[in-house]
Amino acid sequence: MPNVRNIMSYSRKSCRTEFSNGQYMRMKAYYASYRNYLSCAPVGIDLINGVEGVRIFPNPVGDVLYVQANQPIQRFVIYDQAGRELFNNPIEGHEITISMQPYASGVYYYIVQSSTGIMNGKLIKP
Repeated sequence: MPNVRNIMSYSRKSCRTEFSNGQYMRMKAYYASYRNYLSCAPVGIDLINGVEGVRIFPNPVGDVLYVQANQPIQRFVIYDQAGRELFNNPIEGHEITISMQPYASGVYYYIVQSSTGIMNGKLIKP
C-alpha cells in the first residue's frame, strides 16, 4: 500500500460524499493529528496486535502498571474514556513502570508503539 500522508485522501470519493464538507474537514484534521498512531496496513488481527512480546500487567491495575516488551518501546500513551491523554512519554527501553495512583477508578485505553508496530488495549482500574 502506498505511503499515504492523509487517511481521508485515501478514501474513495463515494465515501466522502456521505459527509458534509464541514464534517469531512473536521475528520481530516482529527486524523492528521494522530498520523503517527495510524497505520495504512490492511485491517486484521495483525494490525490490532502489531507489537509482539508485550506484557502489560496487572489488569485490573492497582497503583502500579508494568509494561515489558521484547523490543524497545518507543511510546506508551494512556487515555481516559473521554479521549483525554493522561500519560504520553517517549520511552527508550524494554520495561516501564507507571504510577496509576493519580487516576480515578474507571476504564482507560492505551497505545504501545515500537519499531515493529502499534498495539492498543483497555485497562481497568477498580
